[in-house]
Amino acid sequence: EFMIRRTSIVDSRLVFHLYLAIGLILTKVIFSALRITRPGPRVALLPINYIWVFEPISTEVAERMIAIKICLPRVKQCVMVYDLLPVQIPNNFMPIATEYFVHQLRMMSMCDHVLTDSTHLPPIVSAALSSMEPTMTPKVTSHPLHIDSKWLTKSPNACPDTTHFLQIGALETRKNHNCALSAFSRIQVTEARFSVVGRLRKQSPLIRDLIVEVKNSGKVVDFLHGLSDEAIIELGKTVTAVGYPSAAEGYGLPILEGLAMGLPVIASDISPHRQFEKIGGIVYFDPNDIHDLTRAMQVICDPEYNNSLRRQIRIDLIPADQKTWVRQVRAALEGVIQE
Repeated sequence: EFMIRRTSIVDSRLVFHLYLAIGLILTKVIFSALRITRPGPRVALLPINYIWVFEPISTEVAERMIAIKICLPRVKQCVMVYDLLPVQIPNNFMPIATEYFVHQLRMMSMCDHVLTDSTHLPPIVSAALSSMEPTMTPKVTSHPLHIDSKWLTKSPNACPDTTHFLQIGALETRKNHNCALSAFSRIQVTEARFSVVGRLRKQSPLIRDLIVEVKNSGKVVDFLHGLSDEAIIELGKTVTAVGYPSAAEGYGLPILEGLAMGLPVIASDISPHRQFEKIGGIVYFDPNDIHDLTRAMQVICDPEYNNSLRRQIRIDLIPADQKTWVRQVRAALEGVIQE
């Protein structure tokens, strides 16, 4: 009888602690779900109970997304996707970065909606998500990124007398700075200048050797870091053409910015860049062919051809807005929800 009573007391305590633990877990889950609906550095509540995740899906945000599914099933979740580069070109990323991105894709598959910033991405994102576990396929739509209307030029300049190429983008392997510098050193012009605007990461030995090669050919290379948009727009008045030779991109915003300034653009022939073809003023080249890039840079130095490209640019087709992009995306989401 004593043993039965003792066992009964132990069982009661175990049940009490079990219920207490379950209660604490549920409380944490509920508060975690509710916290995601407050505007913060990572998430923001949008009209009609729609959630938009700003930053990459961290562990904290992932837990909240799961909590939302459990506790607030009527609240729909939306994730913004800029590109799939870590899984498309894993050699350009550290293995842990690719693994983390795959984890993000798995979390995206449990969302209700995925919004991309480029028209070519929805089928790619849908295919990637359909191969993930769990096999839930959210609706995927695109809202092309708009540039700030301050980039739009009212009176495009003519081709300058001196050759000056501008490339915007951080020093990354996929940005093809090495190919651009190598082609620049080969073009048959004098007093030429090549300006790179973007984050200056550690230069590879190849980049350093190419800089020496360019300087030996009598040309100039500038690495400009921290320039404001206004400074880049002012710099654009002296530019012959904007170069964007990336081997892989999610969108290609500098192409739009260059065209908005009335400048011809030399762009790699990849699917994200073809979406701007209708605007005009773009010379495409094979990103895997250095000779094709050299040819494109050489022909665009001809003033007559350069000016003809400038006249082809359809400024009215460039997506520009005075709204911040966050406000643009919110407006796009509201339209998606109403559909």
